[in-house]
Amino acid sequence: FFDRAVDLCGDNPAATLHVGDRPDRDIFPARDAGLRTAWIRRGVQGYLAADDPHLHAAADFVIGSLIELPDLIRPAS
Repeated sequence: FFDRAVDLCGDNPAATLHVGDRPDRDIFPARDAGLRTAWIRRGVQGYLAADDPHLHAAADFVIGSLIELPDLIRPAS
């Protein structure tokens, strides 16, 4: 899935940010495909895993709300 998405979006996984709330179905597979990742901690699973150091190390960003996304994708000035 992630490889196909990258192919459709320009074939540069390192320039692609995947946002997901499921570490097992989002963060780890996207990271393994070479994408940058943002783990959005929502729902019971997000809060149960909030202190997992492996998950924090796997995700490039850890956010609590989609409102935080513009700051992640806005180019630095």
